[in-house]
Amino acid sequence: PMPEVPRAGAPPTPPPRHKHRKAPRGPAEDPVPVLHAPPKKLTREEKAAWNVPACVSNWKNSRGYTIPLDKRLAADGRGLLEHAVGGNFAAFAESLYVAERGAREEVRMRAEVQRRAAAGERERREAELRELAGRARQERAGPPGTHREEEDDDEEEEVVEEAETEAPSRAGAPAPGAPTVVTTEESEAATRREELRRQRKKEREREYRLEQNSVAIKKARAHEEDRDVSERIALGVHTGSGGGGGVDARLYGRSEGLDAGWRTTASPRHW
Repeated sequence: PMPEVPRAGAPPTPPPRHKHRKAPRGPAEDPVPVLHAPPKKLTREEKAAWNVPACVSNWKNSRGYTIPLDKRLAADGRGLLEHAVGGNFAAFAESLYVAERGAREEVRMRAEVQRRAAAGERERREAELRELAGRARQERAGPPGTHREEEDDDEEEEVVEEAETEAPSRAGAPAPGAPTVVTTEESEAATRREELRRQRKKEREREYRLEQNSVAIKKARAHEEDRDVSERIALGVHTGSGGGGGVDARLYGRSEGLDAGWRTTASPRHW
């Protein structure tokens, strides 16, 4: 049998089939009438005063054609004007030049002063850093106290004693038991000897530091040379002089490779 299709029932609340349109509300009262004066006839003078002339264009003529550029410039009258330079122009240009030169000089002087100040500050900082570094090196190294330094100190003391012994005899001084009078020459000689001692001490400390540095450098080089080839390659220090492509020569001539250890002599080799 044929299937029966039931019809859809009407909804209990269907939408409205008409629309309520509200008309705009009219004015509350009649508009105020605008009163005008009765029109009057214009005179010829009033017409001429209110007359607006037509636009005269230099781009197009009365027929609507475009005027060429050379014709427009010729009709403009610009070529008939004479350009003259006034007398104040030279004075104005000169004043501008003088002002610019003065400004450049001020800028140059200011930059020079800043440069000198920066150079002085940099030198002062470098001197402070050098002094701090020298103090740190002296504190870290300490007095060397070697046999050579003791011999140098003994030699310096002998030289100083000889100079002090010979100075009174050359100057015609009294006997050693008499009171000693220190002169300017003797004080200068003592200052020079003190400066000489200081310089020799500096040289000894410098030689000691250089010797210590050379020992440390030799140890570092020996440590680098004792490194394994794989470590040197990983660190990027090894520049092998072996086979092609800069490969180390010790990597060649090996009977076994990556497969060493998993195969025994009894087991056959299968490929």
